[in-house]
Amino acid sequence: MKKKLLGVLLSVVLASSLITGCQSQKEETQAPAQEETKEPEKEAQDAEPKAQEQTEVQEPAKDDETATYADLTLTDAEKESVKGMTIGVSYCLLSAPAVKVFAQGIQAEAQELGITLVELDGNFDATTQANQMSELIAQGVDAIVLNPSDGTSLVAAAKEAHDAGIPVVTGAMNIDASGAGYIETFVGPDDEDAGFCGGEAMVEHLKDGGKVAVIEGTAGSSAQVNRTAGFERALEGSNLEVVAKISADYDEATAMNTMQDLLTRYPDLAGVFCHDDTMASGAAQALKELGYTGGEVIIVGYGGSAAGAKLIEEGYMVASAVQPLVEEGRGCIKALVKALNGEELNGWYKDVIVPLDADTLKTYDKSLLW
Repeated sequence: MKKKLLGVLLSVVLASSLITGCQSQKEETQAPAQEETKEPEKEAQDAEPKAQEQTEVQEPAKDDETATYADLTLTDAEKESVKGMTIGVSYCLLSAPAVKVFAQGIQAEAQELGITLVELDGNFDATTQANQMSELIAQGVDAIVLNPSDGTSLVAAAKEAHDAGIPVVTGAMNIDASGAGYIETFVGPDDEDAGFCGGEAMVEHLKDGGKVAVIEGTAGSSAQVNRTAGFERALEGSNLEVVAKISADYDEATAMNTMQDLLTRYPDLAGVFCHDDTMASGAAQALKELGYTGGEVIIVGYGGSAAGAKLIEEGYMVASAVQPLVEEGRGCIKALVKALNGEELNGWYKDVIVPLDADTLKTYDKSLLW
């Protein structure tokens, strides 16, 4: 397969949706955050996608910056070619709500194509997932979807499958750069796109300008850096001023305390962008406890969760940038079909991030809320 250098990725939220869904997941450390951002703890596991650098640098059919699920449309011949094949899937934590939604996409696409799935739950343990990869290889599956709980520890497992001639696609979260040559592609989010979507929503709802803050994920992680960068890029040319950027580590209680502190320091605060819906829930709880009604200080989140949808209905959150987990799952299967047919793949097929708001929520499929 021809490969291209992968960019810095995004947010098990898992995406961060996936990050939050897996709950205990931590992120890779890169650069310090601004203002009162806390120092990150040393991580034992890293399930966040990292900056990927392919070992085989060749020109793909399309640029990674523009490739999305639309570029994975299957021909009738490709669909016919995989009927009766078996694809193994190792999930990071199948009991996590976000991962369940991701699995829906994998299952639906496989069923439509007549593919048999062997689905395994990694229980958010890299050793378990590595053993599962070995089991799938021994069973002679035709291809594997890997939803890694640890980007570094599972490189060897990806190499084992690669050496056995079994194509691997990573979905929702990626493995470390050292394993880039062992996978066909990554299907998942660009955190800067997620931040930009959140920023656009903020600008739309605060046309008169004002002071805004960012409640960030794990300090120094790629998700923290890129989501904030995308958010600030969307604010360029507006009358909005970012007065604070503070890490709350994807924790609801920490986000609630952070929001209370922000409101004390900036009583004229107009809005806050939270790096995931879990922290948005904490921020909204702070508003409720302090007697604010929905709309006085607007909140924008990320993830497309059931909790976020409820906050939108209540008026406390105006939008949540949605990580399309079902489409990620479908995209993983489609990418493997193309790989099995010898087709050239991009190194990265990005999510199309769209906002979930009061209008779109009316017709949104509630089964997709994690």
